[in-house]
Amino acid sequence: MPFTGHATYDDTAAMFEDISDQVALLSLLKTPLLDRIGDPPYPAERETHQWREDSYLSAVDQLNEGAGLNNSDLTWTVDDGTKFYIGAYVVIDAEHMIVTGISVNDITVAARGHGDTAAATHLDNAPVYIVGSAALEGADPPAPKHSIMVAKTNYTQIFQGPEVNLSLTRQAIKRIGGDNGFDSELSKRLETELANLEWSVINGTWQTSTPAGSDTVPRTMQGIKYRLASNVTDLAGAKLTVETLEDLLRLAWDNGAENMNLVVCGSYNKGVISQMARPGRRLTNTDATLFEKITEIETDFFSGGLLLSRRIPASEILILTLPNISVMSLPGRFFQRIDLPQTGSAKRAYVEGEYTNEVRLEATHMWIKNTAITG
Repeated sequence: MPFTGHATYDDTAAMFEDISDQVALLSLLKTPLLDRIGDPPYPAERETHQWREDSYLSAVDQLNEGAGLNNSDLTWTVDDGTKFYIGAYVVIDAEHMIVTGISVNDITVAARGHGDTAAATHLDNAPVYIVGSAALEGADPPAPKHSIMVAKTNYTQIFQGPEVNLSLTRQAIKRIGGDNGFDSELSKRLETELANLEWSVINGTWQTSTPAGSDTVPRTMQGIKYRLASNVTDLAGAKLTVETLEDLLRLAWDNGAENMNLVVCGSYNKGVISQMARPGRRLTNTDATLFEKITEIETDFFSGGLLLSRRIPASEILILTLPNISVMSLPGRFFQRIDLPQTGSAKRAYVEGEYTNEVRLEATHMWIKNTAITG
């Protein structure tokens, strides 16, 4: 469903003119990310918007052995021992083991090189995968383990375009095509505010000391980028390569991002990624076109679209799981035309809306920043 500026809930605002049809049309043309996200199933209930989200029990951790793990130690340390349980079947590199004891972050296993696998040395920070369980016959189940529902918060932001003020004389003079100019000016204001909304959904951040706003501090939403922590990579000016991108996608997949389906980037990185997608392309004298347009990508760890956006900085790339992102207004606060009292012989109105966003399960998204933008 295209972004129309408000959700599908029942809402009335009789004193204002609903301009959601214009929002839907302009989002298709000017704000493609909002269109990809679409309308949410529910509105924001208040200016401090909260939701609760769950998470799956993690099935991967890392070794925390500064000098690495030798091929004989039966007890070794991980980053987070709470992820493990007695009887857990774990794999490090190609070596299999079964957990028999846990003391905080120290894991004890029955033997090294379980079954047909060989005991081996492993580097510090090597992934430790919990791939299954192997309980003793007649044993009690492991101690209870469950994820905890966590409350998340964002804030609504008021988007208010400059006033449109057009004299009655100007309105009486029809322009080419029959438009008197007033509606055109309002449409341009709406287009600008939609672009501002998409920019904030991507890049917005809140005032740390007063995020809910005050009489002197406006509320601002926190955008997608600044809600991410698990899969954030700084390339420090290096050019993105196919090997780097594939490694980052694999690491994100290992971290739980199984359904990422949209890459959002600026023009330079769009070209870089498009070149990755056509390594075997050759032009011959029978080709009818010179260039190809790459809009879909499929790798071992990603399948989805490639979206060119003016709202993301040139040196940054977002890789998103769209079902986990929503943009919503307060009830009755979707973008609307609000008429002002006429002063003198001028007609006056402006466009206003109040929106926020949800970025759920932040580990299912990725932010790559500080890529090269030339060369």
